[in-house]
Amino acid sequence: MGIDFECPEYMLDRGELILLQSFVEKNRTAIRNKRLLIFGAGVRGSIFGLFLQNEGIKEFDYCDNNAKKWGGAIGSHSIISPEELQKRVNEYIVLISVESRDIIEFMEKQLCEMGFEKEKNLFSLPSEIYNKYLNEFFRPIKDHVLIMGDCRFTFVSITDENTQTLDDILRKEFADREIPAKVLSMHALCMRAQYYMLKGQLELGNIPRILILPINYETFNGTTHLLSSSQHTELMRRMYEQVGSKDRELEEYIQLTRQRTENPPFIFSVENENGSAVISDKKLRIFLKMSYMYQPDLESEGIVYLKKALLLAKKYHIKVLTFAPPLNYMSGKEYWGEAFVVAYQKGLEVFKQIVLEYGGLFLDQSFLLTEDGFYSKYDKNELANYEGRIQMANSLLNFLKDSDENED
Repeated sequence: MGIDFECPEYMLDRGELILLQSFVEKNRTAIRNKRLLIFGAGVRGSIFGLFLQNEGIKEFDYCDNNAKKWGGAIGSHSIISPEELQKRVNEYIVLISVESRDIIEFMEKQLCEMGFEKEKNLFSLPSEIYNKYLNEFFRPIKDHVLIMGDCRFTFVSITDENTQTLDDILRKEFADREIPAKVLSMHALCMRAQYYMLKGQLELGNIPRILILPINYETFNGTTHLLSSSQHTELMRRMYEQVGSKDRELEEYIQLTRQRTENPPFIFSVENENGSAVISDKKLRIFLKMSYMYQPDLESEGIVYLKKALLLAKKYHIKVLTFAPPLNYMSGKEYWGEAFVVAYQKGLEVFKQIVLEYGGLFLDQSFLLTEDGFYSKYDKNELANYEGRIQMANSLLNFLKDSDENED
């Protein structure tokens, strides 16, 4: 069947999971009568497919505008070309999997010209993630806890029974303590972008008393920040325009994100003849080495902007709590032995010293969770299940409490 482009990820923003659940419930009858086709054979499309299979919908195909994917597959599901789809319009109900509204509009026009009709046999699930983020970004608040981070705060597994997010858990805990809190989380948002987001908050006068910031070791490896999924051009542009910023450096960065989106360094693909959703041993072994066994480059973009963020917080007298999130050390040790732990801890010490140098606090959660705390031992994103999220929240809150007591 050719190359398998399956991205073996089960995690999705909870808001998007609700949209997907709603689509399936409303259209079950139609899906039984016609074959479903997912238009867009990327990460989101792959996750959609895994969700559908969990819902008992086994028969569906993919289509993509990228000619390199034609004739390939996602698991056991074929990827056809738009030309082939044109010949089979009457067979399918189409669900567009991409999240960008601009791209959705382009694809809707393309599909309508083939003969599909919106809300009849053509559907889309535009992401509300950017709107949600910006609503929180511009919510006025002062003397609060500002939590900035990635998908660890808002993503859940499509197999989770309890879909309470880390964001939910922390908000409730801070509310119970009568401490105002703001959570700005976005999947794959790199450190440079996080710096500009922090700067934007300060320009708006939303000055926190405490900043909680994860140190995601794998995102400082010199390549992750170049991926198209890390750019979020639309989000950065909308923030820039709504803040009314005159920051020339930020304007240049937004242009850079466009260039990186158009020319990503590589695409995730894996030869997988049996259609398994589990990442191959070879792929995971390489991923673990590249992500956690490297030694940090102090001149890399990520570390430069981590220092700038810490310096900015220090200028505004903001207490900074950084933390290294739970690590998939079980797989690391399985594939690389103790050399994995030694290399990782040596590199992590670099980040700890940087944080301490700028007067911040550093919490190491790397070995907090056992295998039972992750939704999958073989998840390359290492996201916690509900029980793991509870452990992470308690660890953060206890560390913050202890640091307050030490100051007193």
